[in-house]
Order: sequence, then C-alpha cells, then structure tokens
Amino acid sequence: MFATKPITDLSLIQKYRESTSALIPNQYFAEFNAQTIEPQRLILGGSSFHPDAQEMVCYLHKRRDSPQTGNSALVYFRGGGCVYGSAEHR
Repeated sequence: MFATKPITDLSLIQKYRESTSALIPNQYFAEFNAQTIEPQRLILGGSSFHPDAQEMVCYLHKRRDSPQTGNSALVYFRGGGCVYGSAEHR
C-alpha cells in the first residue's frame, strides 16, 4: 500500500491551475483567429428536438478561405463546470 499525504484545498487548486494552463490564451489563438471568420453563435436543441431537451449554445468556426457552403467547420460546445476547493476559497 502506498502512503499518501492528505490533499489540501490549496494543493488541489494548484494542480487544477497546472492542468488547465494549456487552456489559457497563447500564441496559437492569434494564428487561429487570423485563419477563421467571426464565429457564428447557434442555439441548438430544445423542445423542438425532444420534449425534455434543453437548449445549448454552440459556436461554428469556419476558415476564411473556404466557401460558405459545403465545407468543413469546427463546432464548439462549451462543456460542464466543476468546483474546486472549499468554502474558504471564495
């Protein structure tokens, strides 16, 4: 059996920040934005899809040099959320 140290809220938050550092804007965002047009905001789902379905927002990214129809695109759905730490870390 391995001995483990208790995980404190502070160390948990530090590990979270390290794991998400790749999500912070970096040099590739400028290159991506230069190659794409302004994303189109779409609302999908909802009761027209299924009586219990909730509406979701997604963003449709298209390349600047592609035709407006019949081409590939990046569809971005924002994922869920999570909570780290305890009440003392507001």
